Amino acid sequence: MQNLLVEHLRKKSAAQALWGIMDFQNMVEHLAMFYQMASSTLPIKFTGDESKIEAIKRIIIHSARPMPKGIKSPLLPEDKTIDHLFESVDEALNHLDNCINNFNQYWLQNADSKLMHPTLGLLNKHEWQVLQQKHTDYHLNQFNISTKL
Repeated sequence: MQNLLVEHLRKKSAAQALWGIMDFQNMVEHLAMFYQMASSTLPIKFTGDESKIEAIKRIIIHSARPMPKGIKSPLLPEDKTIDHLFESVDEALNHLDNCINNFNQYWLQNADSKLMHPTLGLLNKHEWQVLQQKHTDYHLNQFNISTKL
């Protein structure tokens, strides 16, 4: 079953970034990676500062504020993009669709689980859902794509 986000993105594949260095396909593949991380198919090690976890969670997860513009992922190179993983945007969108379905299935079956985020430590289902929404909105805004699905 195709997810609403993927259906929405299929109509916007010519979108250009307003900031940052990712192109549209990089963004789609990055969203997919984030869904993999949040469904245990891409195990991640904690690389953050344990003393800052709660403060960062208050800002990013436990507030109504959007993710701050220009935030950098510790998993990506600082000044360049990673090569495309797929031959086409369509293939990348199909992969994102599968990753979202796996995310939803994982949390249906493992509602009490916690999975590692590289900066925020172990997150529960609710925290991952909030973070996924804010992360997706951040990148949709980056490409001037409506966040209203």
